[in-house]
Amino acid sequence: MAVILIVENVGHMLAGGPAMPDVNNPDAVAAYAASLPLGSLLSVLIAWVGGTAAGVVAGFRIAAGRPMLIASIVGAVVLLGAVMQVLQFPHPTWLVVSSMIGIPVAAFLTARAMQR
Repeated sequence: MAVILIVENVGHMLAGGPAMPDVNNPDAVAAYAASLPLGSLLSVLIAWVGGTAAGVVAGFRIAAGRPMLIASIVGAVVLLGAVMQVLQFPHPTWLVVSSMIGIPVAAFLTARAMQR
């Protein structure tokens, strides 16, 4: 999860954009999300997919015997976190679809690579 946090924060800093409003104001959050630059949104996707891969690698280093089980657990946890974010804050459709596909694919491909 630390990888996700770091990549998202660096991406938001590099891409710029408005300051985050009060999360208890749904209208302000919707306006904020709509005004985010493409770079900020891409950093979220890169963070979720990259964080999944990093989590699988870390899990494999700790418990090397079952890479697909590790990948399934890590992928499910990251996917659940992404779903919670998508339900809590508005996200563009392309980001939702690509992350819901990219997270499990990253988990699977990373596990396959770790088996070699």
